[in-house]
Amino acid sequence: MNREKLKVLADAIENADEQTFDMSAWFTPASGEESMVWSDTFVAGGINAHCGTAGCIAGWACNIFLPPGEEVAEDLVERKAMELLEVDGYDTAEWHDMDRLFSDSDFWGVDDLSSITKEMAVTELRRIANEVPS
Repeated sequence: MNREKLKVLADAIENADEQTFDMSAWFTPASGEESMVWSDTFVAGGINAHCGTAGCIAGWACNIFLPPGEEVAEDLVERKAMELLEVDGYDTAEWHDMDRLFSDSDFWGVDDLSSITKEMAVTELRRIANEVPS
């Protein structure tokens, strides 16, 4: 896993407007916005406060690290985020750790992913980035 990219991701989420982070969806209108046209693909650079959009950790990873204009199908966002963060191959311990980080409410100790704050996400991303690889 690319720990420097995790740090960049943590910094970006930390410095983003509060309404642009939402762990309950990979990419969604922010804070009650309902006028946004939904799409089944994510376009690089799509999350921003100006147009009222938000994303989860995986959505933010795609937002930052996808090449400009590249799109990812909705059902592949987490997989693409792992690829962009250079997470070791499928079904490795590293892969499972990131999978839980992206979408496991038990991992976070919450009933609903939407209750995960950006501060919680930043703390966990930094913890993983600073772990000594085994």
